[in-house]
Amino acid sequence: MKRLSVIWLVSMLLCMTTGVYANNEFKLIRKNGPTHLYERWITVDKEQVRELKAVFSVRSDITSIVKLLQSQQHGTQWQTKASAYTVKMLQEPVAWINYIQYDLPAVMDDQDCLLLYAIPMGLVPDAQSCVVLFSSTADSQYPVKSGVKRISGVKGSWKLEKQPGELVQVTYTISSDRDKKIPRFISDPIIQDNIFKSMSSFKKLLEQ
Repeated sequence: MKRLSVIWLVSMLLCMTTGVYANNEFKLIRKNGPTHLYERWITVDKEQVRELKAVFSVRSDITSIVKLLQSQQHGTQWQTKASAYTVKMLQEPVAWINYIQYDLPAVMDDQDCLLLYAIPMGLVPDAQSCVVLFSSTADSQYPVKSGVKRISGVKGSWKLEKQPGELVQVTYTISSDRDKKIPRFISDPIIQDNIFKSMSSFKKLLEQ
């Protein structure tokens, strides 16, 4: 029964990624300390959407990284703009729902997102790699709040790969529906800085 539940969750996530086509390769746009940030444009349901990718290495292990993603206690510590970080386990340790609310600068509305996470191949001890998929979802426990804009069309992954020297290379990718109300010259620096700060805090927590 548990096996069927995991298959169902993974099938949902894969269905959510249908109609997504990469138009080109990732290009490096910024570097901050150990973190490299890339972008490319993809086609989602016939619309152009930007996909971001952050890559860095951390002295940790795959299980600890997944546990940090699932930690309500530490969520707002590494998600630097988050005022709320809630986790609802669906099937421990391979499937969960994550609610995040962000307090953003005055030029942008406060936002939140609700994400379904799944580990398709399971969390295997001593595995050399692990892929964690996530995508926007809906749940009656987390209704849309007045005055808070829900980010839609979120899709992404955390790819975790063991490296020599007790390191793990983390590759984080994310895309979402574009907020057309905010010009890119305003939103881009805010989004990029938030990714750098969040990945830096994520790394520090793991290496404590």
